[in-house]
Amino acid sequence: MKINRVKTANGDYNYYLAKSKKKPMKYSNYVYSIIADKFYKSKVNHKGTKYEVKLLEVLDNNGNRIIEAKKIYYRQIDELLEVASKQLISKQASIKKDIIEIMNTKINASNIDYKIESNMNASKDLKAKRAEITGLNLDSSLTNELTIKIENELKDLKFERSKLMFEKVMVYDYSKKYSVLKKMLLDASRTDDFDFKELFKMVIAVDRENLILPLHLSNRNIKHVIISDEITSPPLFTGTFEFKQTRVNLDIKWSIIIF
Repeated sequence: MKINRVKTANGDYNYYLAKSKKKPMKYSNYVYSIIADKFYKSKVNHKGTKYEVKLLEVLDNNGNRIIEAKKIYYRQIDELLEVASKQLISKQASIKKDIIEIMNTKINASNIDYKIESNMNASKDLKAKRAEITGLNLDSSLTNELTIKIENELKDLKFERSKLMFEKVMVYDYSKKYSVLKKMLLDASRTDDFDFKELFKMVIAVDRENLILPLHLSNRNIKHVIISDEITSPPLFTGTFEFKQTRVNLDIKWSIIIF
């Protein structure tokens, strides 16, 4: 902790804590562990020596390492991002078609279009019933009672339909974010030092040998994404690579998904 001292105009001194200049490590809070339901934190072993190695580990609320979520190496994430990003860049010509296919698959699986259509049909039936009631020679109080009931049901259906339409736009419309992705891929293909981390908001570790890279293309805030629901999404691309670190030899399986 550093304390700075500043002399005031009247000759007194004010003291304040200096802002920390420590930079957050690149992959802290970037790799999410399915096993631990937490983000990995960075650690440096043998710091300042020729054996220095940066890695990631998951800590519990008491600061103890969660053994079940095995350590992941920084170089492992470096290689993952490079391999997956180059696959994306190489598929620029066909990627839009692939994304649309996945989007349609997810829409069909959600039944959201069916729910919207069913809602609209229910509204039509109620409106027809309302017209029928008003055309009948019923007691005015009964007509009023039935009409009010139908109006309330129509309001509920309209509210539910608005929620469904909002969900469809927020979760299943990728058009706005796709144009951003397209530009980033073009920049990446033209820039030697492009930071591939910019393409993926996070890495999801099912375990340290099964890694998922999500492309965030929906309109919802990434904080609202339920990761456990998304990891079974149909992959845009998949691949493997071998990773070696000292005595560690891993066969990494990776995939790119969309959410």
